[in-house]
Amino acid sequence: MSVDENVRGVDGVADLGPMPGGYKVKEGDCLYGIAVRHGVDPGIVERMNPELAARANNIEVGEYVRLP
Repeated sequence: MSVDENVRGVDGVADLGPMPGGYKVKEGDCLYGIAVRHGVDPGIVERMNPELAARANNIEVGEYVRLP
């Protein structure tokens, strides 16, 4: 098994764990709410997280959201 295979999550996206400047999604979160709670423009959060923006109201617990 290659190193690349070891870090791939079930959706094929690398799971590198917690990130500096990031937020771990909790039950009931959405991108807009996360942005507002952190004092960030929601559009910036969506642009920083294009893989989540398409399903901004249906992100999953445990996912990580990049924040500025």
